[in-house]
Formats: sequence, structure tokens, C-alpha cells
Amino acid sequence: MKAAGVSKTSWSGVSDQARYPPSVFSFGTRIRAAVILALTTGQRGQDLVTMKWADYDGAGIYVVQLKTRARVWIPLHDRARHLLDSMPRHGAETILTRTDGRPWKVNHFQHEMGKQIRAAGLQGVVTHGLRTTAAKWLAEAGCSEREIMSITGHTSTAMVGHYVREASQKRRAQSAATKVARYRLEQRSAKPGISNVPNPHNKQAVESDE
Repeated sequence: MKAAGVSKTSWSGVSDQARYPPSVFSFGTRIRAAVILALTTGQRGQDLVTMKWADYDGAGIYVVQLKTRARVWIPLHDRARHLLDSMPRHGAETILTRTDGRPWKVNHFQHEMGKQIRAAGLQGVVTHGLRTTAAKWLAEAGCSEREIMSITGHTSTAMVGHYVREASQKRRAQSAATKVARYRLEQRSAKPGISNVPNPHNKQAVESDE
């Protein structure tokens, strides 16, 4: 789903320390489960609504991706496992259901997600951004292109490579900023008037350094 005039904004800008948007927890259980599953697995909306309880093994979940027909096993974050373990199943086949217990149709699911996102006050955020954010978080954690693809199901390195390069640039920039901060701290800590550079006019100092 992509609302008119709204880009596929990453959810990173509204994430908390646990890397989940705080507004997620004001959602109803079903939509909250959808958001957390999306952030944990990086799957498309059409794959989220077809996830089955029978494919959840307590540690991860098997997903058959509709776009690629690939069957992959994806490990789940602790918060996702806790949520699933505490969710009532009521005999449902799919994990995500409507309030009447019936499976979601993709278009109805996307409509409800959009409504819940707006109700939570999240501006410029769309459902597909969950998948984008999941891939970015994997890249920021240092995952390789192939590792990210094994979870998200991307078949090309084009987009995944972009996430990896972006994360790598951030790490290098952060490393540079850390070095500058350390250097400035060392300069401030140095005693005034004392320099480790020999004075060429001080013959005794020059000779002692030779």
C-alpha cells in the first residue's frame, strides 16, 4: 500500500531502544502482531497474511513467499515469539486474522494497516516501510547481502546492496566522529604549555631525542 504523496518511509525514525515503534503497542493485538512480524521477518504484506500457526516452531517460522515461491525459515525476535506464544488461536489456520477470526485478504489487510497507522499518529509511514526497515536493520547489524536476502527473500542484490552500503557508510562516519571526539578530549586533557614536539631551538632537547 502506498498512499498518494507519501513515500515508503522507514519506521526507523519512530523506533524505540528495542527497535520497535512505541506506537505499535497502542495497536490492537492483531495489528501489533502484524507489525512485529513484519519488522522481525522483513516479509511483504501478502506473505504476512498467509503465515500459518503450523509453520511456527517456537523459534522461527517457515514462509512460502508468493512472489518467488521460495520456502524459507526465518528466526523470530524474542518479542515476536513472546507475542505469538501469548496470542489466542481459536482454531485459526493463519496467525493473522480479522476480528471475526477469518483470514485476511491482502487488500483488506493493507487498508486496515493504513487506518491503524494513521490512528497511531505515525506520519509519512506506510506498511511496506516495515520491510524496508527490517532490511536496513539487518544491514546496520553487519549482515552481508546474502544473509539479508536469506531472510527478506530478495532475489537481487541491487536493493540489498544499497542497504549494506548505506549502513557501511554510517559505520565509517560514526567511526570518524568517534576518533575526532577522542582526539579533542585528548587535546583538552593535555597540560597547557607542554608539547611533545621538540623545540629545534632547544639544543639539549634535540640532543636527548637523538
